Amino acid sequence: MNRSHFLSRQMQYLFSFDLDLGASRASTRKAAGLANQILPSDAALCPADSKNVVYHALDEAQVGGEPAITGQVAFAQDKIDFPPGRDFGEISGRLVIRTRDKALIESTYTGVLRARAFWPLVVRDYGGVADAQANADLPEVETKAQLTTHFETGSAKYRWLVERQCAGFGRVRLRGGEPTWASFDIYSLA
Repeated sequence: MNRSHFLSRQMQYLFSFDLDLGASRASTRKAAGLANQILPSDAALCPADSKNVVYHALDEAQVGGEPAITGQVAFAQDKIDFPPGRDFGEISGRLVIRTRDKALIESTYTGVLRARAFWPLVVRDYGGVADAQANADLPEVETKAQLTTHFETGSAKYRWLVERQCAGFGRVRLRGGEPTWASFDIYSLA
């Protein structure tokens, strides 16, 4: 069926988050699919003094009449798969945001990132198994990524976020197939 017109959609900026996935993370690899699972090094929460922040880029206190979301990422768990021969990597995971007023907001997400143009720089593959030591000397590369997100919270103040369909657009840095940094802007599809 040919489409002659599409519904007009606008997006409303909600908030941004930055994740420093470097020194505070411990990584484990799965050989199949070269999947990475990134967990905080203490296996529970990101350090309170970390660079894992949630903020409104324009420092607004309100977003569409609702309270702006600011605080820190308290927990992050990501999995990035690089399917062999594909032009993209697949991202899935979850994070927990602790707002400045101590509310907790959980997000689950899935998405994609571009990988084909720099595949040789992302990971060296030895017989289907990535060798972490062999990949340590690879340069850090940065690519665009897109996410679809779902939010849950017990906070009445931020309940409005649960009712929104959201998408994230950002950038991810990788070294040896593992993410070292990510920054995303989250939008509501209106």
